[in-house]
Amino acid sequence: MPQLPGRLPILAAAIVLALILVTSLAPSTVIPFLNQLGGLWNFLLLVATAGTLFWFVYWVILRRLLRARRISRIRWNRLLHEAAARDTEDAGKL
Repeated sequence: MPQLPGRLPILAAAIVLALILVTSLAPSTVIPFLNQLGGLWNFLLLVATAGTLFWFVYWVILRRLLRARRISRIRWNRLLHEAAARDTEDAGKL
């Protein structure tokens, strides 16, 4: 079975040649369509970039802040539970 990287430059050259032929030999109605297709591609790249940025902010920053807040809440609840246990012990001694 032939490996793909050996054929990849040939495939890339064929795609580039096809794009050159389509844009040079295409009727005038196809060029605006290709322009709109390029605009759609740019929009999809922008959405992917924004999604990656938001994922990074959630994964690295927001997740750590939420984890620290959860740990702080657990500590506070444990402290309140221990204080309530001490109060009931002190009330029993009187």
